[in-house]
Amino acid sequence: MLNYAINNETAERCNSLPFLINSLNMKGIKVMTKSTVSQSHTFKKNLKRRIVITPGDKFGRLTAIEEAEPYFPPNGGDHKRCIRCKCDCGKITNPHLSSLISGRTKSCGCLNRDIVSKLKKVHGQKGQPLYETWQHMRGRCLNPRNKDYSYYGGRGVTICSEWDNYLTFHKWAINNGWAKGLVIDRIHAEGNYTTENVRFVDRGVSARNTRLLQANNTSGYRGVSWLKNNKKWQANICFDRKEFYLGCFKSPEEAAREYDKKAKELGSEHPLNFPTSGEPT
Repeated sequence: MLNYAINNETAERCNSLPFLINSLNMKGIKVMTKSTVSQSHTFKKNLKRRIVITPGDKFGRLTAIEEAEPYFPPNGGDHKRCIRCKCDCGKITNPHLSSLISGRTKSCGCLNRDIVSKLKKVHGQKGQPLYETWQHMRGRCLNPRNKDYSYYGGRGVTICSEWDNYLTFHKWAINNGWAKGLVIDRIHAEGNYTTENVRFVDRGVSARNTRLLQANNTSGYRGVSWLKNNKKWQANICFDRKEFYLGCFKSPEEAAREYDKKAKELGSEHPLNFPTSGEPT
């Protein structure tokens, strides 16, 4: 059968068009006007909404109980059917029917929490001191947004590939002197984080084993600072979480040599101000 779709606006501008429509209808030819097409689309849209949900239907972890109050958007859009469901964890929730059908909603939210929790428990070390050490090392070498990146990754400092896996790093660290309270330190400040160039030391040694002296250092030597009140140079050294006061001196060189003397006495592997061959710098 031949079908025609005729725009109502066209019909209003053409006086003879209604007679044509009547004539076509009498001959058995179906004519669809704009309003007819619109009603047809609305009917089909309503048919799509008429999805029957039976109590006991399963959607992931959710079991349908009954039809719930529909959701009406604040902006005044079309309402959404909601289904009261019971989650496997025992919680009652009212998700949108469309989310259930599409598979976007499979639980009350516990499924996502369980997935995240499982990922965090791959090695069970999250939050532990050594894990934090590994994370910070990777952050300053690999993350351009890290506040220390310019001093590490930005200068080309890298991490050996085997330490991409935390468990491998953990095993190596435990077998190579790591203990709670120690920090990771590169033996050669210009080198990378590798098994040959990494050790675990107290913060005093690590702080001094830097590429450059601190920005506020005015003496030019490690462990030496100017005392404004006494107008002398003071020497200090930290070892095993203790600070040793070494006295005041007239020149920074004298204070620096006293620092070196104490560093050798402690056997702390502190970089020296006046190293001889084979000593740390």
